[in-house]
Amino acid sequence: MEIADSYIFQTLHQTVWHTVSSAEILATILPGFEELEKIDDNSYKAKIKVKIGPVYGFFNGEAIFSNVIPHEGYHVHVKANGRLGSVEGMGRINLQAENNKTILHYTGTVELGGWLAWVGWQLLNSAMEFLIGKSLDRINQYFHDN
Repeated sequence: MEIADSYIFQTLHQTVWHTVSSAEILATILPGFEELEKIDDNSYKAKIKVKIGPVYGFFNGEAIFSNVIPHEGYHVHVKANGRLGSVEGMGRINLQAENNKTILHYTGTVELGGWLAWVGWQLLNSAMEFLIGKSLDRINQYFHDN
């Protein structure tokens, strides 16, 4: 599944970069994070609870950040497994400063295995859009609360 979109934060570029480049901050904001363990400067292990409607499951996985260009963007590679199946994704986040706003552009691919793949791409595409939107809204709320 291919994903791509943009999100506008009514926040200065430096503030957005500080937040989206910190796994520790993101783990406190994004929905579902149960645990986060730093392996090295660019790698993390995590336990995440994902809930889609009445179905939920825990995933253990890792995220590796690469090609980090400070204040511009980075690549991320995520692998996770749980009783519902597996998820592997690769993506790129880029920031664009515009006056007192910041536009976050993201692109990526997601591959699913196990029950998740069996359920069907159409349902999961909608769920993925919902989870990404909810995550970005929570980051935006974080800016307003701090």
